[in-house]
Amino acid sequence: MANEILLIPSGPKNLATIFPGVNFSNVAEYYIEALDAGGNTIVTTPKFQTSCCCNDDKIRLHFLNYLGQFDAVNFLKPRVVHDVSAKDYQKGLPNILAKKDTGTERFDLRSNDTYETRTSCYDEDAMKWLQELIDSPKVFIEWKGIQNQQDDFIPVVITSRKFDKLKNVNEFRYDFIIEFKLSNEYLIIRN
Repeated sequence: MANEILLIPSGPKNLATIFPGVNFSNVAEYYIEALDAGGNTIVTTPKFQTSCCCNDDKIRLHFLNYLGQFDAVNFLKPRVVHDVSAKDYQKGLPNILAKKDTGTERFDLRSNDTYETRTSCYDEDAMKWLQELIDSPKVFIEWKGIQNQQDDFIPVVITSRKFDKLKNVNEFRYDFIIEFKLSNEYLIIRN
């Protein structure tokens, strides 16, 4: 049992159903303990932090960690760039040209959004853990439901290639910057 991983659903949404009287939006950090019959602590979870240095319009990424479980990190509101690529083709024009006739058109249109965001909530000790986010094969961004849809997760692909894991200048401030794009491109319907 020394090297086993025990999965305890201990997120605020899970605990809110067990402790309906606790408003977890007012809880800054917590941990869970298991006690033996004598009331002695036999195991304690790591400390969970529900608040961070990000403001209300933050985004939250969930990633598959090295142990095969999901962790989450908060980031500041991202910079979003929309990228479109297409190929052109030249079309023959009729002898009598109308204003709406086109000579050059685009095809094979592809578009996607690229997000760049950062967090300064973590120090040097957390860089190994944040490396797991950069290395992760599966990452999701939290999506707030609209038009009566439930909240959900949207898959994204990390495009960052490197980050500062250990610094010598301004050692106490780590800006963890990440870039990602939506896993599925936008669907463009042709008429």
